[in-house]
Amino acid sequence: MVGAVTPKRWDSSSTLARPMAVASCRISSRRAWDPADGWPKHFGPELHGKTLGVVGFDRIGRLVAGYAQAFGMRVLAHDPYMPDDAVSAAGAEPAALDALLGRADVVALHLPPTGKPLLTAARLAAMKPGAVLVNAARGDLVDDTALAEGLHSGQLSAAALDAFAIEPLPEDHPLRTAPRVTLTSHMAACTPEANRTTGLVIAEDVLRVLAGQAPHHPAS
Repeated sequence: MVGAVTPKRWDSSSTLARPMAVASCRISSRRAWDPADGWPKHFGPELHGKTLGVVGFDRIGRLVAGYAQAFGMRVLAHDPYMPDDAVSAAGAEPAALDALLGRADVVALHLPPTGKPLLTAARLAAMKPGAVLVNAARGDLVDDTALAEGLHSGQLSAAALDAFAIEPLPEDHPLRTAPRVTLTSHMAACTPEANRTTGLVIAEDVLRVLAGQAPHHPAS
């Protein structure tokens, strides 16, 4: 399942390259394409040279960091359960959460549920101006209303979200009308391969417990 979720989260990080998707839609859609526009160009930033902030540096976080480094991004990582030397050994720069938020061009969340927003209104406001937020982890990690406000104000340039505090997302939710946001229905792991892997992992751990051994993947 990690293999399914990680590319989804990396695709979301590429929201920085959204003008390419806009251009494709305008050319391929008859209703969106206006010949009077000529052959328009849509400018957007590159990933190379940007900084990715990974919050939660376990398996998925480390895989995402590897993708980012392949694109020439610098990687900051915050994980309260991982020693700084382990973060450094994985090729990332350890950073306190607030420092990471102030420096990262893209912030990607890879954490279990916290029960209350980790990215509060104050922390969202303290993010680097024009940053992109990616959350394909858990919806309660982010103050949704404050995030929508940050997108409307331009404090954040974009967001890509696959998880929400309330699912399905209510029709009147402010994120539905926020600008520059990509919303998907908690489908990061929706692949046949991920479903098969999930079943195998569960079955293997059940057999381990029945044999008196500790499971590899205990519930957290």
